[in-house]
Amino acid sequence: MLFNSFEFLVFFPVVTILYFSIPHKVRWLLLLIASYYFYMCWKPEYAILLLGVTGINYLAGLAINKAENKKTKRITLITSVVLSLSALYYYKYFIFFGESINYIMSSMGLLIKIPLPKILLPVGISFFTFQALSYTIDVYKGKLKVEKNFGIFALFVSFFPQLVAGPIERATNLLPQFYRKHTFDTDKATQGLRLMLWGMFKKIVIADRAATYVDAVFNHYPHHNGISYMLATILFAFQIYCDFSGYSDLARGSARIMGFDLMVNFRFPYFSANVTKYWQKNHISLTTWLKDYLYFPLVEKNPTMFRICFFTFITFLLSGLWHGADWTFVIWGIWQAVFLIYDILMRKTRKKLDKRLKKMKLYTVSIYFRYMLTFIILCLGLIFFRASNFQQAWAILKGIATLKPGSVFIDPRSLSHSFVGIIILIAMEYNSNMDINEFWLSKPRILRWSSYLIVVASIMVLGVLDESQFIYFQF
Repeated sequence: MLFNSFEFLVFFPVVTILYFSIPHKVRWLLLLIASYYFYMCWKPEYAILLLGVTGINYLAGLAINKAENKKTKRITLITSVVLSLSALYYYKYFIFFGESINYIMSSMGLLIKIPLPKILLPVGISFFTFQALSYTIDVYKGKLKVEKNFGIFALFVSFFPQLVAGPIERATNLLPQFYRKHTFDTDKATQGLRLMLWGMFKKIVIADRAATYVDAVFNHYPHHNGISYMLATILFAFQIYCDFSGYSDLARGSARIMGFDLMVNFRFPYFSANVTKYWQKNHISLTTWLKDYLYFPLVEKNPTMFRICFFTFITFLLSGLWHGADWTFVIWGIWQAVFLIYDILMRKTRKKLDKRLKKMKLYTVSIYFRYMLTFIILCLGLIFFRASNFQQAWAILKGIATLKPGSVFIDPRSLSHSFVGIIILIAMEYNSNMDINEFWLSKPRILRWSSYLIVVASIMVLGVLDESQFIYFQF
């Protein structure tokens, strides 16, 4: 079931009305049933996988809580992590590594091949696996009390607004909210509707419209020239951002209508002066997860410059693999790591330069230049994110670098509609240093309602109303 589908348009109001109509003590059960129904709309049997990951981490939490010594707790944690990641490995990475091993053996002249089954990737498996694991790790570290109610814990792992594409919630934030008695709050409902409206605009008007041009170029790249590659790459940067941040807005908005507060996952990342700043604003729930549960434990005991740079590299190499089981995603992760390490090494030099630029009154100009440079770096990396294989990515990079000759591909409708949406997006985000709700509330009522109408009209006139899937469902 997609947020931008007719089914969800029926499902969500029904669940919300029932939620506020029934007694508080059974509301968690309604949400749990609704969440599993929501997930089973894709492939019912994969609900067993979701239940399995839930059960492993629930039992691990109980066992850690009862364990009398640190060694037993550590063994329980490791068992939980291995079992949870084993399911993720099988469904997401088994074929990838199997094909890689088969290719290596074939190139060495060996006739042995690993038999590879046909596996359909379960929707959202990376998200709910990481969310469940964060609970177990927090219980182990003593940051969180164990949850003894299996139903409530199962709801935490499967809560439908953020189940299949995040944000990856922490138990410290979300679990206590299931115990609070929520009454219908007009202000929260209005805030939620604003978030959902803005998320729908980003998804339908920008992401889906840009996809029309991007797909035409990337799927038939030998027939296009360097300028077309550049346009497609820029549009893909906005497509991937608006598709994913649009989902996060829809998730946060639908949750807020029911009284729940999910974490902010994006803070206008393309207004970033370097790649480090970008990752502090982009896919925040994943980057903070990797930082808290992978990077810090590896670095904090002995934070030498070598270890900081090395484990930054490892963290973003794994981030690339998290995003997709393909070598193009590995290269994309390495691309991010290289520029993050550069930022780390240049930190002191940059501070000195900033002081000089401020004295010369050129600091503001330099920030805009850095915005542009960072955006170019990110766009070049995203070529590997979008490409089907390394050969395609390299051909497009080479075509951009050499300005491969040929006629520019023009799709007037896709280009014009996309750029109108992007202009509206940039104007909104540039003038908003806060949550989009606060931005709208800071404006006079007539201007606020006018902007609502403009966004709705843009969705109806410029949007692609074909219920297309969100990109991050495949991760």
